[in-house]
Amino acid sequence: MFANPTPKQKQILDFINSFYKRGGYSPSLAEIAKNFKKSVPTIHRFIETLKEKGFLGKEDNIWRGIIPNNATREIFLLGNIAAGQPIEPMENPEPIQIPISMIPQAGSFYALKVQGDSMIDDGIVDGDTIIIKHQNTAVNGDKVIAVTEKGRL
Repeated sequence: MFANPTPKQKQILDFINSFYKRGGYSPSLAEIAKNFKKSVPTIHRFIETLKEKGFLGKEDNIWRGIIPNNATREIFLLGNIAAGQPIEPMENPEPIQIPISMIPQAGSFYALKVQGDSMIDDGIVDGDTIIIKHQNTAVNGDKVIAVTEKGRL
């Protein structure tokens, strides 16, 4: 179990969470420092402590790399994907929340619900929801979702 944040740590954590929810990205250390009228090194120490306590994640060497551990990103569940026979795509996609730790910040992502067991050897079974990064190319060894000429997945 993680130690509770101190009152000042909680204020900073609340600011980061609120900023993230409003903009979809984290504040910079300078923005946090300005908001709390503290120095950047002081805020950096607060962030490191919150990270050690498990309240934040941080991608090193990434601008705005502070990640609230409860942060999510909305992507669309576009329908079902056949792990076997082709199926028709979903007509009305629904948004779902995905933990930000599951996907990098850059890229266009969507989700599909698996129907069938042809990918069971790769740990993908009937009923799983898989996260897909949209891209037009693949390299040898990638697992891909391909759309056929009839628009079927």
